Amino acid sequence: NVRYKRSLEGELAQSIMSLDAVESARVHLALNEESSFVVSDEPQNSASVVVRLHYGAKLNMDQVNAIVHLVSGSIPGLHASKVSVVDQAGNLLTDGIGAGEAVSAATRKRDQILKDIQDKTRASVANVLDSLVGTGNYRVSVMPDLDLSTIDETQEHYGDAPKINREESVLDSDTNQVAMGVPGSLSNRPPVAANQMTNGTEENRSPEALSKHSESKRDYSYDRSVQHIQHPGFAVKRLNVAVVLNQNAPAMKNWKPEQTAQLTALLNNAAGIDVQRGDNLTLSLLSFVPQVVPVEPVIPLWKDDSVLAWVRLIGCGLLALLLLFFVVRPVMKRLTAVRAPVITPEPEAVSEPWIAMPEEERKNVDLPSLPGDDSLPSQSSGLEVKLEFLQKLAMSDTDRVAEVLRQWITSNERIDNK
Repeated sequence: NVRYKRSLEGELAQSIMSLDAVESARVHLALNEESSFVVSDEPQNSASVVVRLHYGAKLNMDQVNAIVHLVSGSIPGLHASKVSVVDQAGNLLTDGIGAGEAVSAATRKRDQILKDIQDKTRASVANVLDSLVGTGNYRVSVMPDLDLSTIDETQEHYGDAPKINREESVLDSDTNQVAMGVPGSLSNRPPVAANQMTNGTEENRSPEALSKHSESKRDYSYDRSVQHIQHPGFAVKRLNVAVVLNQNAPAMKNWKPEQTAQLTALLNNAAGIDVQRGDNLTLSLLSFVPQVVPVEPVIPLWKDDSVLAWVRLIGCGLLALLLLFFVVRPVMKRLTAVRAPVITPEPEAVSEPWIAMPEEERKNVDLPSLPGDDSLPSQSSGLEVKLEFLQKLAMSDTDRVAEVLRQWITSNERIDNK
């Protein structure tokens, strides 16, 4: 477990050191052993990272968040909130990283929108200038002013004049006979017939009551329209574009002021300049400083790393071939070669008649030549070499060696007798 933990810490440190701003890094892991119990009171896994940054370098919130997720994603069961990152000055870089994620997301969104607007405007302007002044003879700077507020808008509009939507009129009239007389039994009698009433005088007529009621109602309504508008979350409040042309360019030699006004109007349309919104486009003609291309120093061939690598590779190949042909191959030949059987010639029959010859004739007879006279050791050879050669010769051809010794003994006896 200790070796695994140390190797894991080393690999994580190497991964963190691959960032441009990080000079060195160390990782400390606090890992708990796995438990078979479902509920455990042991603390959770945690990790700490110490980074040493290059001089003048600084890690932004996104890079710190990337280091945290790199460590937490490499270890099972390690939550990102349990990872701490500290720099060489003792600053806790992960302080407030959770609260800053929302701000960081908004900042990334703003930067992305800003970059998209700049790229599109710059590409539209460059498409016009490439064919007029040539590539590299102009510079375009775009700076939009954005409004990132989210707006959800509902608009309700009414017409100018009202219109009658509904009209209602009610008229009520009621004519009733007024009740007269003394309350009692007479009042309960049925009314007198009409022909009888005509015979009476006007004074005897019963008075009548008339009731009228009229009501009129009108409903007016206006034309109404409702719009629900949801803005995309950003709006360009103002757009500022600056264009600089190289007056030393070949296309600008016969340039006229009228052409500057025409080009300005053309670029206004290409960049989408809205004067009512407050947009502005500026066109200037200036001299560009010639760009100095840095000349790389010529590296000799014997110092070039790529050439040295090829030389090492070729040298190793040649050395391997030399070993193969001059060392391995001869050794293999000697090991696999079958020795030819050595045929020892049978000693020739010694003709004994010369022994019985007179002494005068025997002097003229030469000693029999030994086989392999050419392979005799030189006179300057040491005594041990000569003795070894004589031993081998005596073992291989005993008869002839015995004959030589016999002649030596005979000659010595003859000398002693004299």
